[in-house]
Amino acid sequence: MCRETVEPAVLSSPRQKLTHYIRIQGECVEYSHGLNYSRREGGDMRGVVGPFSRASRMRMLKLISQIDWSSVGPSLFVTLTYPDEVADLTYPARTKHRYLFMRYVEKHVGRRVPALWRVEWMKRRSGARVGEIMPHLHLLLGGVEYVYHRTVRKWWRTIVHVNNALCTDVQQIKAGEHAAFYVAKYQSKFASLDVGAYLNNENASGRHWGVLRKDLFSWHPIAALREITTEQAAQIRTMAAEHCRHYDPVLGGSVTIFGRDVAKVFEEKCQSWG
Repeated sequence: MCRETVEPAVLSSPRQKLTHYIRIQGECVEYSHGLNYSRREGGDMRGVVGPFSRASRMRMLKLISQIDWSSVGPSLFVTLTYPDEVADLTYPARTKHRYLFMRYVEKHVGRRVPALWRVEWMKRRSGARVGEIMPHLHLLLGGVEYVYHRTVRKWWRTIVHVNNALCTDVQQIKAGEHAAFYVAKYQSKFASLDVGAYLNNENASGRHWGVLRKDLFSWHPIAALREITTEQAAQIRTMAAEHCRHYDPVLGGSVTIFGRDVAKVFEEKCQSWG
């Protein structure tokens, strides 16, 4: 009996390549660079989500700047505050409450509704739990022109099973750019240091923001998404320094810049390269 000898596979060492990229979409310009590897070990499993970090805030601002708000139409900005009776909410419970509220909204208007949401944690200023850190939920309901404020409060009361005093707020947003302003202002605020420490506990873990029915939002087309040369990257860094006073073009780190006029300038630069 002949036994075949199998040689062990020889793996080549990972190859490194310094790459420079630029991406322009809507009012967002992203320049990044780094080492790309030909092989990668491990998976992309998401870890436990902690406090609302700078990286998470940046991802949210990028998403806001990439939505075509002019096509969203009249919208509603809704704030739902958890009452004193509801304590020690887990992440699954908050997710369920958000899901049920959106079900009420979509049944009321008779269609699917895109939305941006954010859970904000603040110290309670009044009531039986004054001084305690409690959550409230912000939602921007895209394309929903009107829902009576007492109807919203009735829905929320039913969802959290509370009959006593309850605080909700509904604001009409007529223009798309106004909607973007509300989202950027209310949904991208950092937590204070003491709140941030609280968010490390088990009950406050989980995602702090998200987008629902993402396919129903209109998005700006990607004006540029390309790998650029080292020389072109140097030009981009110089331009970035003109719009970001704290950015150092010599150090050459990645940078994200927001603004309609700024994006147009960078887009024209990319077009000039052909």
